[in-house]
Amino acid sequence: MEKIVILAVVGVLFIILLKEQKASLAFILTLAICMIVIFNILDYGAILMEGLDVFEAYFDSSGYYIKLILKMVGITYLCEFGTQICKDVGQGAIATQVELFGKIMVLVTGLPIILAIIEQIVKFEG
Repeated sequence: MEKIVILAVVGVLFIILLKEQKASLAFILTLAICMIVIFNILDYGAILMEGLDVFEAYFDSSGYYIKLILKMVGITYLCEFGTQICKDVGQGAIATQVELFGKIMVLVTGLPIILAIIEQIVKFEG
């Protein structure tokens, strides 16, 4: 973890130095650092999957809801990443649209979970 933080801080310092003289190079460096961080996050995917297998054992839905939740988290992270990139290059309007798209996609993806909760509430009351 320390390596990633150091990489980010040193990268930001280089980006600040490059931004005025070579803006395109600074942007490419920004994307490269972001990709390195994302690939390092993916390394922890196996640990996450093991934890989810234990969590899934408590439910008899064959992982359907777990997959939906993971998909929602993935949408959230991806849209946040895209939003920050848009903001970094001064495209606030596009960033706002990406945020809105992400929120709507999370809502649409989560509808089966919401419906299952409502169904359980109705069963409980009736």
